[in-house]
Amino acid sequence: MPAERLRILLVCDADDWILGTIAAQLATLLSPTFQFLVLATQSPDFGQRFRIAQSQYDLVHFLSPWDFYSYAEEVTLPCVVTLWHMTDWKIFDKNVSRIDTLCVGSEQWKKLAKSHIPASLPLEKISYGLDTQFFSRIENARQAFISENHLTEDVLVFGFAGSGRTDNRKGLDRLWTCLTQLKTTSHQPFILRFMGRDWSEHIVPENLTTNVHFDFDKPPTEIPTFYSSLDYYACTSRQEGVPYPVLEAMSCECVVLATEVGRVPEIFEHRTNGFLIREEHLTEDFINAVNCTAHDVALRRKIGRAARETMIAKLEWADVIRSFEYVNIYSGSIRHYQHRSKSEKFKYRLGARISPLKKAARKSLKKFLRAPKEAFK
Repeated sequence: MPAERLRILLVCDADDWILGTIAAQLATLLSPTFQFLVLATQSPDFGQRFRIAQSQYDLVHFLSPWDFYSYAEEVTLPCVVTLWHMTDWKIFDKNVSRIDTLCVGSEQWKKLAKSHIPASLPLEKISYGLDTQFFSRIENARQAFISENHLTEDVLVFGFAGSGRTDNRKGLDRLWTCLTQLKTTSHQPFILRFMGRDWSEHIVPENLTTNVHFDFDKPPTEIPTFYSSLDYYACTSRQEGVPYPVLEAMSCECVVLATEVGRVPEIFEHRTNGFLIREEHLTEDFINAVNCTAHDVALRRKIGRAARETMIAKLEWADVIRSFEYVNIYSGSIRHYQHRSKSEKFKYRLGARISPLKKAARKSLKKFLRAPKEAFK
């Protein structure tokens, strides 16, 4: 089938979060070449819609490996999976045989993934971008935050964004160490604005409780305002695929302090558009970066503007999405699927019929086990 006629099922987790934004951008920018249907696994009718849609489309592309794991047994089409990061390879290794093309977001993850996939499995670095018009600096955001919270003008505002479901991957413990060291060695007042889902205020060490301001689960429309209120954005992650908050913060002209994770080494020019934090000198590099910029607003603005210029030059959606790359990815996935044996393909079709029944049975069993014993007397 010619590539321009391919019909692609694009599966994200939620319409209103990062993967939903990526799905929407791909569906819009690649619409002249492909026909897309975007489905979100968190929508209540996803399972039924997914099963019906597979009979009408040519390929399924999961933008999240975790969504793929949940529905791998129900996939009957050639299957593309985007791997952003991985803390436990066991579940990936268990499901990798069902993938027809694996996509990653950085050179770092291309190297990491190679040891976990068969040599015959296509591995591609995928293009993605950023809406720099949406993520742009709102000039009065910082002053508004300072005034609303009765802070002094000399306070440094740090920012952190992430989900509480990431265990220690985000390196929050390391951020607390850096901020504790800053508080101990400097008389510079500071506050950390904390944004994310599934967190509790109890995560903050007692010595930093007065230095942390929570913005739980802000709506997407307010996120540029959040970044624009910051002097620094801190990424002390041990592992990341991109990471998108770093790109968003850079686009809003923040001074970003980041470990060398994911795409960061590919876009950072140390001390020019941000500060790299080395693993072996993490706290020292963090403190040094702050000390050399804390009292120089002009330098911070210069670095922030350079960060935004980098985003515009290298990661604007319309400039980085190239249809031929996706033609190669999707066509290669179909060829890989076509080389599978007839017995494999039959197993996938059979699994797609049985898996929903197994899920329904497990759901009924859980409901039965949770029911009060009195209900069965």
